[in-house]
Formats: sequence, C-alpha cells, structure tokens
Amino acid sequence: MCDAYLGIFAWRYGFVPPQQERSITELELRKAEEEKKVRLIFLLAEDAPWSKPLMDTGVEGGKIEELRKNLKNDYIVEFFRNKDELVSCISIAVANRLALTKQEDTNKASESKRESDNGNVKAVLGMIKPVILAFLAILFSSVLTMILCIAVPLIRDTDQLKLAFYGLGSINALLCVGVMWMVNQAVAIHRNI
Repeated sequence: MCDAYLGIFAWRYGFVPPQQERSITELELRKAEEEKKVRLIFLLAEDAPWSKPLMDTGVEGGKIEELRKNLKNDYIVEFFRNKDELVSCISIAVANRLALTKQEDTNKASESKRESDNGNVKAVLGMIKPVILAFLAILFSSVLTMILCIAVPLIRDTDQLKLAFYGLGSINALLCVGVMWMVNQAVAIHRNI
C-alpha cells in the first residue's frame, strides 16, 4: 500500500472504466483523499507547448478542465512546461516530503527519548541508501511515464494503448510499493538506532 499519491496531469482526462463516471486517474486521486494520503500534484502549465492530438476535447475535455481547476483550488500544485521541469519538480517535492517525514519522525523520537550524537550519525547513514533507492524508483517511474506520453501519438490501436497504460499503472504501483518499503526501512533503521 502506498503512503503517497503522485498525480501528473496534462490535457487528457484518462480512461473511464465501464460502469464508472470518473477516470482511473481521478479515482486514484479520490481514493488517496479518502485515505488521507500525502498528495503531490503536478500540472502541465497552460501555456506549455502541447500537441493537439494529446488534448481531450468535448466531454472529456470539459472533465479534464474541471479536474485541473479543482486541483488548483484544492491543492498546492507544481506546474511544469516539459519533461525536464517535471523531473525536477518531482525530485524536489519528494525530497522535501522525505525531509518532512524525517523531521516528523525525529520530533516524535526526541519526545520519547534523547539520542546521542553517535546514534544520529548512524541513523542518517543508515537512511541514505533507502532514500536514494526510493528517489531512483520515482525517477524511473517518471521517465517511464514520459516515454509513454511521447509514444501515445505513435500508437494507433486502442487496445495497445490501453495495454500500455495498464502496464505503466502496474509498474507504477509496484514502484510505489517498493518506494514505501524503502522509506519504511529507513524509518525503521532510524528508530532502532
């Protein structure tokens, strides 16, 4: 299970499963809200260059417009104009979140007991590897998403496109589980020192 939701929104609403009114992307967001998960939201800037074939129109266009409007009103969002800015925004947001989580854990630990300087050094050293692995997993997921976004105009077959998105969703889910495991390992190391 994930401890955080990372949402990347451009100009497509996404696949709406049968018997549903919302896209998978929005359903994931709403589930994260329901479970009070950390939500990191990234929106493609409105003035960013974007290919017309990659933009929903009609009903779906209205849904993505409404979702983007709600995200801007309800969250502190980061805007990106290209894949490099997106990777940078995600890296900074994840690093900040990890730092905040570390600080929260440190505050809880200091309330219950005082740790020696040697214990703090060991905790930081023990946390470096899992945090780096978590960062690399998130970066890998971002790169996969960018590759898929670039490949979308090349895929003409709807079934292949759905399969590609399902595959990416599965990979992202596995990466998310792996990242949370690594972060939990880092926190466990910190608490045991």
